[in-house]
Amino acid sequence: MPRAVDVDESFDEFARSAFLGLVRLGFVLVGDRERGEDLAQHALVKVFLRWDQIVTKDAAASYARTVMVRQAGRWARRRWRGEQPTDPAALPARADREHADEVVATESLRAALMRLPHGQRAVVVLRYFAMNTEAEIAAMLRISQGTVKSRASRALAALRSMGVLDDVHPSSDLQRRST
Repeated sequence: MPRAVDVDESFDEFARSAFLGLVRLGFVLVGDRERGEDLAQHALVKVFLRWDQIVTKDAAASYARTVMVRQAGRWARRRWRGEQPTDPAALPARADREHADEVVATESLRAALMRLPHGQRAVVVLRYFAMNTEAEIAAMLRISQGTVKSRASRALAALRSMGVLDDVHPSSDLQRRST
């Protein structure tokens, strides 16, 4: 069995290298940076508690993502949603127009993702943001690969109907990867 110091050092190294990526994933899953950080911290605690059972760094990262998706699902079932972000149109006057357009587009996508049911949002985030395979997503969410495909298809259709994916042609790579 490894010494406690070795475990602490190896976990610290993993946590430092994985934290920002986990926060980004958390942000996309829950739509809020602070809650995304909370989600990443929650996942790291779970990983630490099982560190002696985890074989590789890739397995640790996969386990952390799985914990985050499942915890985000539990949070989504709560009634209270807390504070809501301000209107994206209320941008500072000093922001240049190009940056302002990018901020509005990003906020529009975030808001559209938050309107999707958790299951569809989780599939879209894991597939197109975290670049997981359908088999990996199915294992993480404990659903079949067919369910992953149907949730992705429904989610993309919903995002198109919201006008978020207007610039993505249905025959594009995004659509092909969802089937």
